[in-house]
Amino acid sequence: MKILAENIFYRIAFFKAALFLRGIYLCLSGVYSDFIKILKYGTTDIFNDVLIETTTHCNRRCSYCPNSVFPRGLKENEKLMPTELFKKIIGDLRGINFKGRISPHLYGEPLLDKRLPDLMEYVRRNLPQAKVVIFTNGDFLNAGILDRLYEAGVRSYYISLHENSKEAVREISDLIKYIRKNKKKIRIDTQIFYEDTPLFTRAGLVKPNNIAENLSCLYPLTINYKGDVLVCCNDYLGESAFGNLEKERLMDIWNKSGFKKIREELNRKIYTLDICKRCRKNM
Repeated sequence: MKILAENIFYRIAFFKAALFLRGIYLCLSGVYSDFIKILKYGTTDIFNDVLIETTTHCNRRCSYCPNSVFPRGLKENEKLMPTELFKKIIGDLRGINFKGRISPHLYGEPLLDKRLPDLMEYVRRNLPQAKVVIFTNGDFLNAGILDRLYEAGVRSYYISLHENSKEAVREISDLIKYIRKNKKKIRIDTQIFYEDTPLFTRAGLVKPNNIAENLSCLYPLTINYKGDVLVCCNDYLGESAFGNLEKERLMDIWNKSGFKKIREELNRKIYTLDICKRCRKNM
């Protein structure tokens, strides 16, 4: 009994120590992130990640994605962001000397947009210090498109494997071998989605097998194909638009009092928007 009690004591102590260290890490990460923002932009109230939806079309209908419930992602319903609107957004980012991360995706598969190499080359020319990361399901990523996007300046990919198949893993492995053989400076990160992977409900639109609990809100600057600026990437239906970039400048939207108020509330874990309430309710 004494040994058992000691084991329980040590396990509890270890768990508490791990939580304490995690708290310190998160605190220091936040301080570092704020410091970098001040260095880059002179304020902490600024976005460092931008999602730009260039296409709504996705070839998959994953059960934990709203594309499996709504017809928005179907090929026959595909909506493309107008090229001029995309360039206008990049121009707005250039106006603030943006140096963060840009990802051309939301709920569509970016590699299905044939304009992608040209669009990414435009980003490279106008925002040379920004980092482009392509989030993709990997179904259409091969050596040919990898080379085209490499020439356009893309050096980083995040591949979501929605099936843990040997074939999918082998294809990624072959790509990594190709990159090493040709000495290309390309980073590939992967995530495999298992049945028990903790996931969001996308503001109550889907019900994954394992609903994520107590995860902090991550709200990169999210722009849908229409140019609507949304508060969160979980806003599949575009309910939380605070402005439209066809009609307004990016920083004018960002600095709107209502938008600022929502961001301040989210930082304090106060959820007033309907999508936020539904999201938290389903956690």
